[in-house]
Amino acid sequence: MASPFKSRMEHAKEMKEEDKLYTYNGVIYPVIMCPEENLKAIESLEARTDDVMLVAYPKCGFNWMVAVLGKIIAAATGEKVSKESKRPPLIEFFEPENLKDLQHAPPPRCLGTHMHPDYIPASFITMKTKMLVMFRIQKTR
Repeated sequence: MASPFKSRMEHAKEMKEEDKLYTYNGVIYPVIMCPEENLKAIESLEARTDDVMLVAYPKCGFNWMVAVLGKIIAAATGEKVSKESKRPPLIEFFEPENLKDLQHAPPPRCLGTHMHPDYIPASFITMKTKMLVMFRIQKTR
């Protein structure tokens, strides 16, 4: 059985170019990775006070910072960092049915997003979730 990611990529090959992007709340998103139902579902995602959210624009060093966060969380919780440790899921990639699994994940949950901070689910603000926001200074060459 093909992974969901591979089946999405196969589906993308059959799509017309103009159907691969859409606008949601004034922002352009790729249909394959963040379909509209994903974005609607995360609006109701319940945050926890012990969550850690990495908010980074693409190409800002997200994966590098995930490694740093993983080591910090491991040191704080006493867990061992393994090479198999996964990067935090980008919440906008989660399908609605996968969000249910996320709700049952043990604390602390380390999550990530490339969404603009204005579009992060409201519960992350009201629950005072710890957020690390990364910016990149674009340098010209």
